[in-house]
Amino acid sequence: MRLNLVLLVFSLCFSTAGIIDKAFLYASQPPQYHIENIKFKLHKVRKREILSSIASKYNVSEDLIKRYNDKLYHRDVEKKDVLRIPIINQDKSSQVVQQSSSTQDENPVKKVLSKIFNKDQDDKPTIEQVAQQKQKELLVVELVDYKIQPKDTKYSLARKHGITITELEDLNPNLNGNFPAGVKIKLPVRIVAENQLSDYQNYMHYEVHRKETLYSLSKRFQISIDSLTAVNPYVRDGLREGMILNVPVPNEQRFDNVEQQAIALDEHLFNFDTKNIALLLPFGADKLTTMDPQQIKSHLVSRKDSRIAVDFYSGAIIALQAAKAKGISTDVTILDTKGKRQQGYLAQWIAPHSKDFDAIIGPFYNENVQEVAKFVNPRKTKVFSPISRKKITNPKNVFQVMPSKEVLEQHMINFIKRDTLPNNTLLIIQDTSKYDAKKSSLKAHFPKATIVKVQKGNYVHPEDIVNLLSVDLPNRVILEGHDMGFISNVIPTLNAKARTYDITLFTTIKTKAFKNDNINNQHLGNLKFHYPSANKDFADGELDLRKFELAYQRKYGILPSRYAVRGYDLVYDILLRLATSHKNELLTQPIKTQVVENSFQYQENILGGYINTASYILRYNDDLTIRVVE
Repeated sequence: MRLNLVLLVFSLCFSTAGIIDKAFLYASQPPQYHIENIKFKLHKVRKREILSSIASKYNVSEDLIKRYNDKLYHRDVEKKDVLRIPIINQDKSSQVVQQSSSTQDENPVKKVLSKIFNKDQDDKPTIEQVAQQKQKELLVVELVDYKIQPKDTKYSLARKHGITITELEDLNPNLNGNFPAGVKIKLPVRIVAENQLSDYQNYMHYEVHRKETLYSLSKRFQISIDSLTAVNPYVRDGLREGMILNVPVPNEQRFDNVEQQAIALDEHLFNFDTKNIALLLPFGADKLTTMDPQQIKSHLVSRKDSRIAVDFYSGAIIALQAAKAKGISTDVTILDTKGKRQQGYLAQWIAPHSKDFDAIIGPFYNENVQEVAKFVNPRKTKVFSPISRKKITNPKNVFQVMPSKEVLEQHMINFIKRDTLPNNTLLIIQDTSKYDAKKSSLKAHFPKATIVKVQKGNYVHPEDIVNLLSVDLPNRVILEGHDMGFISNVIPTLNAKARTYDITLFTTIKTKAFKNDNINNQHLGNLKFHYPSANKDFADGELDLRKFELAYQRKYGILPSRYAVRGYDLVYDILLRLATSHKNELLTQPIKTQVVENSFQYQENILGGYINTASYILRYNDDLTIRVVE
């Protein structure tokens, strides 16, 4: 409870819009309406007729016509279409029932119904009439008595009998909400025999959404309409929103060229079981003595990890909303991990929850990550370290999300080596023992490269660089160093010759020295500066970046930080991977995925666990924009 209060106040400090919105976890359901005494008339669509004119002709709403003609949810009426038009008897036998709606006179839904049907909504039919009418609407010839078994659920029975959960409830208005075993209920006689599923080793249950068709579902699940119809014979009568289908799914997702290009997982979703995840973030609420906003602001100023936690959490919230829009439901647990060295506290918390989660995101600190990983089932639950680049050894189920320096360096080296055209390569490396290993490594990778002499005090004479540049060949200059004076000495020298010589500047690690205010970005643009990065630059201007930026700004009133983007990217990617596999196996497959700014490709680490080997090569342009080149 205290954490929820703290997060609420955090949100008020963070943005006037607030970042705490639990409502996204549960889709709000509109009231359901069922109409008594419906008869149908067939109408053949004529040339130039439109849905609104047909609705007006029969004095019914367009939505009501669509309800009994599902094809109209995804296309307009066409000439020669034969439509089932519901003809509503508007005399005293006509009844409308609204479920789960307000009884207040001001209810706007009630007013709309009154206008449409010209009938007072308070005149309700009996329970028996509702059940009988539902039987008519479903075109069910016969109902049978069925005794609820201990393992039965509304979901499983609706699936077997080709109806929606709402329709199951309507056929049994007196049914206890707890669905008690032993109680007799009414069900349609049509049943999907279990042996119809025997040809498929795996299948899932899927609830039909509005406007979905057999064709769209066949494309979504990559199966034929015949296969879908074989295990759901009742769909030949038409799909209805809320209907529960059996969907055959592959034994294992396989993707071609997984290492060459990013896979769009949202095109391969099939596992829509609720995903259980935990967010373990160091909000540090235990350090607060009051809920005063000013104290919380001071707390966030003094604790960098708490600021990052709030930003990360704000992005994760939007990821959960985006996943929900894809049909992925989540059960989320949030824990304040307080700070560093909280192994005892975390062990006490995780022990009773060791089998609850598909994925745990966090904690931030490695020692805390290793403690959490000890207590969960490594086959079921994966633990993601979202921030730290420090190596984690031993735990088999830990995923290091941030690409290591070694991964970034190797990506840059491989990128340079792929250019096999004749060139002149220069190595300019800071003269300290820290860079001895890197100098040897680069010389081994580029044996024909020339090492530029670096003077004591870490500076380079301009003529030592100019004398080695080639007029006839492209010049590849690899610059390595963390000393600001050294970097600011070399870059202006190269820039002064950028118009005379073809120069491209590279580094395997972009240190803080490259980001110093003394470094002119225009110089970097002139030199076509290339560097490796764990994430895209948000200024890259791609559509996905802009869409996320706008969504974030609408919710919080500010632009997202890189940690907010990472929170979104990581949580959304994990949920897509869970929804594209049977038993979380896609988390460990070496497929490459890409979200907004971050990319993910996990490979097994010889030291234990998994590391993210996906990164970007970015380039400065002469117009000061930054673009992804790989």
